[in-house]
Amino acid sequence: MSAQPQPPPPTVLLSSTVFRYSNMEPTESSTADKGEAQNFGAPFDAANADVILRSSQSIDFRVRKANLSDASPFFETMFSLPQQDPRADNHKSQDADDYVDGLPVVQMQESTTTLHHFLTAVCPRILLSLPSSFEECIPVLAAAKKFEMHAEMATFRTAMRAAGMYDAPGTPREVLRAYGTACREGLEEEATSTAGTTLSHPTYGLGLYGDAIRSVSGNALHTLLCEYDQDSRNEVFSVLEDAVRMPLGRFPLLSSCRDLGAYKTVYRDAVAPKWWVDYWNVILDEVESGMRKQTAQAIVNGLDLYKAMSNHAHQSACKSCLNMDTVHVEEYITWLAGEITRASKTHFDFERARE
Repeated sequence: MSAQPQPPPPTVLLSSTVFRYSNMEPTESSTADKGEAQNFGAPFDAANADVILRSSQSIDFRVRKANLSDASPFFETMFSLPQQDPRADNHKSQDADDYVDGLPVVQMQESTTTLHHFLTAVCPRILLSLPSSFEECIPVLAAAKKFEMHAEMATFRTAMRAAGMYDAPGTPREVLRAYGTACREGLEEEATSTAGTTLSHPTYGLGLYGDAIRSVSGNALHTLLCEYDQDSRNEVFSVLEDAVRMPLGRFPLLSSCRDLGAYKTVYRDAVAPKWWVDYWNVILDEVESGMRKQTAQAIVNGLDLYKAMSNHAHQSACKSCLNMDTVHVEEYITWLAGEITRASKTHFDFERARE
């Protein structure tokens, strides 16, 4: 009896039974006992198909060579080579798996799920099927890259951006696995994006990532958690130092602060209100030591800054800060958050991560 259709993960019809496959690439145990090959079914069962792509889980996709050749120089070259005529007498000596219903079979390394999503970007008149997560998209992009399908890669990336996958690629473990696979498969855009995402992860050490660390090479892990993280931290620290040293350029109302008189502080050759320097020095120390993440969300807090200003205003009877509109604080905070975000996205050495 057939199971009732449900939402993703994708379904694959095998005879009268519905099987579900993980959206991850198959493990050795999942492919060890593949049994007899079965058809995927619609929409990859066209009567005019002239080749079969067989997944690593022995699921057959019937497609047109012309569609594959148009999309991929790899397939174009492969199909231009002399092909064995299945009607020839010596065909009987061929492996029975080489042909099905007279159609040549190409054994693929990709899983059923990956091949399904991948082919929806190749075959015309078939709606693009996007995996449900950023991590699950990586094998699809890797397949498109392997077969030199640049237009299809661009199509998938556009769909991923539209779905917000680059902005929210998943849990820390999912992000690290995606990062490791992207580095291994040469997907620089995805590796760089996930590397940037890890900067906002809590500072709980490697325990945060659990067994996901196994999916990342030593070089990729060192480049991410040591070199890239430290470079990003240094850039953000520099931006914060400038913000402390030169507040008047972006926060001109501080020029009338009482602390610029008797209670002024000379910080790195620049004059700033003492309360201002005291507030930011705590944050600078935590960023430099690694106790605070180098992200705008972790560093910039308009309410805390306004409280520090208010405390100073009442203690020092500073009318300028006491009467300052919160709008001016928010404007400065918005600007600083943008500067920190830009600084944190420092250059990621993708080639070093791939070594």
